[in-house]
Amino acid sequence: MGLSIGVHLLNLLAIPAIALVYFFRKYEFSIMGLVVTGVISILLLGMIQIGVIQGLIHLAAKFELFFVNSMSMPFNTGIAVYLLFLIAVISAVVYYSRQKGWWAVNTLALSVAMILIGYSSFTTIVVRSSANPPMDENDPENFFQLLKYLNREQYGDRPLAFGQFWDSPLNLETQYKDGGATWVKSYSVKEERGTRVKRIKSFKTEAAAVKFIEESGNPKFLLVEEYVNSGEKKASIPN
Repeated sequence: MGLSIGVHLLNLLAIPAIALVYFFRKYEFSIMGLVVTGVISILLLGMIQIGVIQGLIHLAAKFELFFVNSMSMPFNTGIAVYLLFLIAVISAVVYYSRQKGWWAVNTLALSVAMILIGYSSFTTIVVRSSANPPMDENDPENFFQLLKYLNREQYGDRPLAFGQFWDSPLNLETQYKDGGATWVKSYSVKEERGTRVKRIKSFKTEAAAVKFIEESGNPKFLLVEEYVNSGEKKASIPN
């Protein structure tokens, strides 16, 4: 299941069927057993879809934002630290559980490792988006935008059990609400002003930022790598 995530996320919908096959082969049939198996399979599906597929990327994005914006480290430092931390944790759990004979924990850790190996193929989305192709939904050049891509935000939203109907009028006071932050990789030119540092201008490429500093001739200008909220989702959600 983990390895096939790299083919398509819809393979996760096979988890309930696999759980039922396991139940019918290993246990005597009972209504309660069938219900419990169904509940466990749905919980497993949610754990992988929300906890692993979305949760790991969300946490990676938080690491990256902290290391780059808060600690002034180069781009991808947070991702590298997060990846090393993840590998270390899984390796430690696999080793320790084997030493202690905790085979259920060992199997769970190896299963998560297989999921991550299959999931790693999604790196091609980031690599391909970095080439700026004509079709580039959500522009997933970094982990922030990749999370939006995985959440299928490019398809919009709709009410499932309750909410607006098809021709509901907009709220007269606040017709549009702000969406989530759109963090983009930026090379910002900043100026030291006493104890404060003020952003002067942000550029998408390092060369453009360097050229701006050279043309300005201001010795107080600094080139800083950071993620900037482009405000693309501001007033973008109908209220």
